[in-house]
Formats: sequence, C-alpha cells, structure tokens
Amino acid sequence: MTVTPVDISNCVGVVLMGRLYQDVTTAALPQLAKHQVGLWMSSLEAIWIMAAPICVDTFFLLSGLLIVYVTAAKYNYMQLLKNLHLFYLNRLLRMFPLLALTVLLEATLFNHVADGPFWNKYAENIHKCKTYWWSTLLYIQNYVNPENLCLTATWYLAIDVQLHILSPLLLFWVLGRQRKVAWAALTCVWLASLTAATIYNFIKEFPSSPLMPSRLLENVYYMTYYYMNTLTRANVFIIGMMLGYLLYIWKGHQLKISKVLNMFLWIISLSICALIIYCIHPTLQIDYENQILDSIINSFMRPLWALALSWIIFACVKGYGGPINWLFCWSLWKLPARISFSLYLLHMPFIEIINATTIFPLYFDDRAIIFKYMGILFLTMMVGFIATVLIEQPFNNLIKLVLEPAARKSAKSQEVLKPANTAAGHNRRTDGQ
Repeated sequence: MTVTPVDISNCVGVVLMGRLYQDVTTAALPQLAKHQVGLWMSSLEAIWIMAAPICVDTFFLLSGLLIVYVTAAKYNYMQLLKNLHLFYLNRLLRMFPLLALTVLLEATLFNHVADGPFWNKYAENIHKCKTYWWSTLLYIQNYVNPENLCLTATWYLAIDVQLHILSPLLLFWVLGRQRKVAWAALTCVWLASLTAATIYNFIKEFPSSPLMPSRLLENVYYMTYYYMNTLTRANVFIIGMMLGYLLYIWKGHQLKISKVLNMFLWIISLSICALIIYCIHPTLQIDYENQILDSIINSFMRPLWALALSWIIFACVKGYGGPINWLFCWSLWKLPARISFSLYLLHMPFIEIINATTIFPLYFDDRAIIFKYMGILFLTMMVGFIATVLIEQPFNNLIKLVLEPAARKSAKSQEVLKPANTAAGHNRRTDGQ
C-alpha cells in the first residue's frame, strides 16, 4: 500500500509534464508566446513543473524494489534458475495486451478521430507506429529507433524490461543464503553502475534538463543518449533492489529507532528532495553555461533522489511515517492505482490529438495549462478505467490461470525445502541482529 500513492503521484506528474512539453513545442504558439514561455521556464514559479522529469526515476526505484521483494518471497536462487521462464513471462505478458492495443489504436483509429491545421504533426506519430510498432512491442525502441518512437512515453517500458531481463544476474546472489554476499553483490554492482554512468555523462557533456532555454537545440541529443539510456537509469533501479532486499529481511520484525533519529532522517530526506528540485533553477536561466555542473547533476541527482525516497518508503513501511504513512495507506488510492498503467500509456496520444486539432493561436498561461491538464487527466482516467476493465484485468486473470500450474509445482518444491529454508532464515536473522 505504501508504494501505491507514490506510483499514482508520479503518473500525475508525468501527465502534467507531457501537457507542458506539448504546449511549449506546439506550432500553434505565436513567436511572442514562445518568448513568454522561455521567461516562464526560467522563473521560480515553473520549478515544480520543470523538475517533473525526476518523477520518472521513482518508477525505476519502485520497480527494483518490487522485483526483489516479490521474488525473494517466492524463490531461492536455485528455484529462480529453474523458473526463469515464469519470471520473464509473468512480467512481459502482463504488460503486452494493453500496450499492443494502444499501439494498434495509435496506428489506425486515432488517425480518424479528429482533424485540424496541425494534424500533419500528429500524422507523423501515426507513421512512426506503422513503421516501428515491432520495436515497441519488443521493448528495444530506445536503441533501435530512439528518434522515431511509436508511443513517446514507452521508452520507460523498454528500459524497465531491459533491467528486468538483466536482474537475475544480481538476484542469483541476492537470493542466496549468505546475507553478506547479497549486500556485497548489490553494493559492487551499484558502484560499478554509478561509476560507468558518471564517466559516460562527463564524456558526452549532456545538458542537465530536456528543456534548458540556453540549450534547446540539444534536446534530441539529450533525450536519445541520456534520458532514454539504460546505463543512466540502472543505478536508481539497483537502489530499489537494495531497498527491496532491506524490506524483505526486516519483514515481520519491529524496528526501534529514537524520535530524534527518525526526525533527523526525515529532515535529511526531505531536504535532499527539495535540493534536487531547486538545483536545476540556475540551469534554466537563458545565460547559463556550466558544463561541469550539468554533468554533476546528471550523474548524482537521480541516485540522491532514490536514496531520499528510499528512507521515506522504509520509514512508512516500518511505522515511522506519521501522517504521511496514513495518507499513503488511504484506501482511496486503490482505484487510481489499478488504472495507472492505462493512464501512463494513453495520456500522451490524447494530449497530442488535442493539440493537433487547435484552430486558433495559443497564448501561454500557466493557469490555462493546469485547467487543460485537469481535463486531460479526467478524460484519460475514464478511458483508462474502461481499458483496464475490458482488456488489462481479464488478460491478467487469464495469464494467472495459464501460469498457475507451474506456480503450484514450484510451491510444492518450496514446501519440501521449507525446514531447511526456515533454519537458514533463522540464522540470517540471528546474524543481522
């Protein structure tokens, strides 16, 4: 329950960032309005929107967390190897039906729902889907055709699946019986990933934001080689795996920390989050030029964000979240959590369709963007609910029925090994204490 509102809030942030990006780049903006957009982007008022791309890293953190926490509860390292096909199929098949439907709609039906003076721009997206649909369904579009994505937002799915495919190389050590080996493997791989990404960032000299006013011409370069790159995202995913392992070994055990330490860690975590959000403000100034700072931000901003959120999640799970924990456990989050995947897939096509049907010049206003955003969010949630009920949930139930016999067989073999595993688990807890 703790991760549910975090997931939802990030979906909302991604939709809002998509709305802003489309309004900033739309051809319907007169030249004067585009100048006003540039001034607004450089102001403190815009910082909460311009910092929205960091929200995406929360998804990678949660993905790494769940992959360890869920897998550790099902398998040991040998069982993982024997059930590797189930490990992959369960992930890939659950996402495939709704993703395939969205690709099909983008390539066919969405081309006929409306028309307008800027429809040719949206028609380019339709052509991309007709040409590169296969790379989207194979989750390789961030490398095969990064400048011609069928569904713009699905670059995240490609990286997430790629990290999921590679994760057993690390899970094999994490699911072993020795806790020291697990932590050593996680730490070494994380440090190697962070080092490689840092070297890569300093060599390539990327801007530190996709919408930097002083480096707007480098947007495609930034998105292609940094933003949609598995290497630059892997360290956050591994931090999530560390958090998932920590939550797993502390499952069922009470954590006792003092109020002073709890308050100190909360202040540190929230301060890091605020620093990361506001640190990009200097980089958004029109006269900004500091490549070293850009490379530092690209290398360490996302790992720091993940570490700060890790404490927030861990504290809430162990009962040290206070009112934040109450908010995260609110039952109202259940419904939007169920449709969050549909919301993620459908929001960008709706934004692009609405912008492509514009029949009058737009004049940029942040309040108008929020107003449009609320309408798009509501529309996407309604369609997402229908897609979830008719497509995603029935296929998920069908997949469970197909994979259930293999899961039962694995459970029986695990039951045979239960006495040995229980003893090993007792020894691990004893070592940890």
